[in-house]
Amino acid sequence: MSPRSKNYCRGVFMKKRIKILAVAFSVCLAALAVRAEYIQVEGHKDLGDAARMQQTLKINGTDTRSIIYDRNGARITDASTNYVYIIKRSRLDMKARQLLEAADAVEGDKTNDTYAIYHTENKNQNIRESLEKNYNAYVIEAGSRYSANQPAAHLLGYLSGNKGAAGLEARYQSRLYSEDNSTFVYTDGEGNILKGESPYVSYAEDAFLTTIDIQIQKTTEKILKNCEYNSAAVVLETKTGNILAMASTPTYSPQQIEKILGSNSGCLINKALQGYPPGSVFKIVTAAAALEAGADTEELDTETIFESMRPDGIVMHLHQTTVPFPVDKFPELLNRLTAKQVMDYVYKICMREKWTMEYPKIMAVMNNLDMEMSGAMN
Repeated sequence: MSPRSKNYCRGVFMKKRIKILAVAFSVCLAALAVRAEYIQVEGHKDLGDAARMQQTLKINGTDTRSIIYDRNGARITDASTNYVYIIKRSRLDMKARQLLEAADAVEGDKTNDTYAIYHTENKNQNIRESLEKNYNAYVIEAGSRYSANQPAAHLLGYLSGNKGAAGLEARYQSRLYSEDNSTFVYTDGEGNILKGESPYVSYAEDAFLTTIDIQIQKTTEKILKNCEYNSAAVVLETKTGNILAMASTPTYSPQQIEKILGSNSGCLINKALQGYPPGSVFKIVTAAAALEAGADTEELDTETIFESMRPDGIVMHLHQTTVPFPVDKFPELLNRLTAKQVMDYVYKICMREKWTMEYPKIMAVMNNLDMEMSGAMN
């Protein structure tokens, strides 16, 4: 091949390489343009959040559990405000401690070596301004899980650390709490809190809605508080059977649970659900079981008439319907049934399953009933 031909071949080969490189460069440039467009339009928030999260301070002790609401969207938990004071330990002198003590602030997280973190429900604007001005304190206003006079305490239950130990808090622990949920404040490269940035709070879930009406709940608790004896009350919605209020006295404050657990006051017992046998309410189950077992109702009276005189002298005739079995016939009825027949009917109407699912301590009551009926009726 002549030198001229060789030069021609080299030229063609070089042109092909240049075209290939140009195409590759164009593809890379297009990819960069698409990436830049994503960062500017779509991903700037996510990337910004990720960058800020690399320099954050986790605030332990704030409530990040799901908020529990009543049927109307009013808060049952987190209804009061908790003020969180964050101060560098290097600036925390005696005067600052005295101000925090005057605000009834209690140190929460003691594991942070750089910052001291205090909590209080006391809103004292003068103390807050003094701590912010003189000690560069950073203050967060967050929800307090329980208030001093927490309504529906027996229904809600209480916490042991981050774990629900009773009531709804225990029953729905997995929904109300997640270890991934925390409160963070943003810091600069030297660990100083950026006061221009709002704290970042992630909750386990957006909301936890109940059938409770908080106003009816508070009224019920007020009525029981004025009663002479300790008692319990449940308010139901007639059309649906939804629980609108459930109260028991004596009640307690979940904020003081450590002190209460060490006492013998009995205030943790929810008398609406624990501590008492079902009584006449259970006769419905017994009567239904007897009917299914073939009991003859024609021999039994179905109505008893009482006379009652009012204070003004008027006599009232009261009709107590006891369909299908009056009280004085129940011993006879029980002799016709076995414990197995009654307990089979309890399972049939799902009483045991629902009670034990919501309130495990009821299981003990049902087991006692098993033993009592087995001994008395078999």
